[in-house]
Amino acid sequence: MSEPSAPVSPSAPLMDWVHPPEGIAERSLAAPLRYAAVLALQCDRLQRTVLIELLPCAEEGAPPEPTLLFALRDVSSTRALTHELWPGGLVIPPDASPEERGRIVGEFKKKCTEVSVEWAACEGALASGGFAVLDAGWIAGTGGLALRLDVVDGKTRGYTVLVRCEGIEVTSADGTPLRLEGLSSA
Repeated sequence: MSEPSAPVSPSAPLMDWVHPPEGIAERSLAAPLRYAAVLALQCDRLQRTVLIELLPCAEEGAPPEPTLLFALRDVSSTRALTHELWPGGLVIPPDASPEERGRIVGEFKKKCTEVSVEWAACEGALASGGFAVLDAGWIAGTGGLALRLDVVDGKTRGYTVLVRCEGIEVTSADGTPLRLEGLSSA
């Protein structure tokens, strides 16, 4: 299902994490996507699309979660950042509340060093496998939408993927459309 988007005027503010308009709040995708395996990240510059395929992590003892496909259309910006991970590692107690998990992840992210990388290098690294989502979110406004994924390989590599676009369609493996708002938590 396409996210609603108004025509973007030349004076509309850009929707991205570098320059978000004042008053635009991030909507978190951390709950449904945390620890989801990154199966694919593909950018088609000619078609102005980015496809992201994720396999959410099922709770212990629960049936496997269906694969999710994020199809971003009318992409106007892709940006990839890598992180020099803090050598102390990330440890989240299994009984930690969502708030405590968020605080621990936030503290860990503050200790990492951010460096811009070429999109193709990020795309190639993620295609090699072994990456999982650590955090995710999106913002929306009259200037379009922006999606952010923070992914790590559990060892020494991490990336932040930022994509600005005019619409996002989310579907499950069987083609069932999902609403981005339905996956989000404030």
